[in-house]
Amino acid sequence: MSEAVKKNRFAGVWQIVQFNWPFYVVGLCVLLGAVLFLAVVPLPRVIVPFLWLGMFAAAWWYFASLVVSWWVYDASTVTSAGWLDALLQERPSSWAVLHAGLDQATPALADLWGSPNAVLDFFDAEEMTERSILRARRLANNEFPSTPAPHDDLPLGNDSLDLTVIIFAAHELRHESARRALFGELYRVVKPGGSVLVVEHERDFANFLAFGPGFLHFLPASTWTEVPTSVGFHQARRTKNTPFVTAYRWDRR
Repeated sequence: MSEAVKKNRFAGVWQIVQFNWPFYVVGLCVLLGAVLFLAVVPLPRVIVPFLWLGMFAAAWWYFASLVVSWWVYDASTVTSAGWLDALLQERPSSWAVLHAGLDQATPALADLWGSPNAVLDFFDAEEMTERSILRARRLANNEFPSTPAPHDDLPLGNDSLDLTVIIFAAHELRHESARRALFGELYRVVKPGGSVLVVEHERDFANFLAFGPGFLHFLPASTWTEVPTSVGFHQARRTKNTPFVTAYRWDRR
């Protein structure tokens, strides 16, 4: 992570707001409008408790998403390199990072492992159509230059790397066929005995409590088991960092 991000205790949550600002602006307007509506408009008593309940749920997810984003990206060790290094059996001598436009992992990992062999941007405009990722790409200030790389044709040699790392980006490939193609390429470029590290939010109860219906943007845990193993990887580690973030390590035997 960049020094600017390290110095700002709220940089992570501020980035989330920047990438998703229409949600937060519209959400705040809706909440304020709902309070005003319930205060001034006479309604049948039977429906008022349900309206208040719905407003409470909306307010919970609005503010919980901010608190959890701060917890994950500013207060926890998720954005540090040490916890990922601890997932490996040994430090890699050759490694690469894949991202979809926002890369804050490479500088911290490079401090541990030396410069990466490659930093690849696998953004695909047909697969990744959400406005938030387009805003993230515009606002990104990545320290390491990246090479555009089709997810199904990575510009890396066969058996060329000890490790590849993908942090909060693999889920942006919304179709299973695309994810399967990506992991097929990762299997090709990782050496026998090498590994793939993937960090993701999961579509689980903790992320539902934090992000409400937004948790549907994440993928179920089964995805991160079935797709890599279908191309030949062996799942070696699965660990949580906070209740909301999961890291996986798959090894190529």
